Amino acid sequence: MTGMSLGELTEDTARSRAILEEGLGVTVNRLAYPYGAENEFVRRTVANVGFQAAVTCNPGISQLGDDPLRLRRIDVPGGCTPGWLLGLV
Repeated sequence: MTGMSLGELTEDTARSRAILEEGLGVTVNRLAYPYGAENEFVRRTVANVGFQAAVTCNPGISQLGDDPLRLRRIDVPGGCTPGWLLGLV
């Protein structure tokens, strides 16, 4: 996404969103950046297409007040338990 022109990024993101919405029958307004690649240009463009939140590959637990288009996430290994996840907080 970071190497695309404004037109390419807008068209590709809007088309992908429309395909998902048609197939799922629900509004899609969350995004996971492919390979976590994002920058200000990408965040501004996905917001203009209608996305309200997006996750990066930056590790960590997102906090209230974080940019909703630049949310961090945690790695959840196979076999983890709810207790293990709660222990991260």
